[in-house]
Amino acid sequence: MVKEGFGIAGSDLSIGADILIRAAISDGLADVSGKYFNNDSAPSCGASNPADVGAVMTAICKIASQALQSIGISVGST
Repeated sequence: MVKEGFGIAGSDLSIGADILIRAAISDGLADVSGKYFNNDSAPSCGASNPADVGAVMTAICKIASQALQSIGISVGST
């Protein structure tokens, strides 16, 4: 999919998954607000819309929480 979408071969997906898990449970990132970052292009229209950003962040938090709980890590309420 990466090759088709971006024209380059992708790397091991577990690298990105590990980064996301660390970001979700790291005390050092507890105050990060979920700002949109993309060094490849300008933000999409949705990234500039607070309601869209909030909906995406809520979904990410719910999915991450469920995934972590499935492996025995409690992360509080979602």
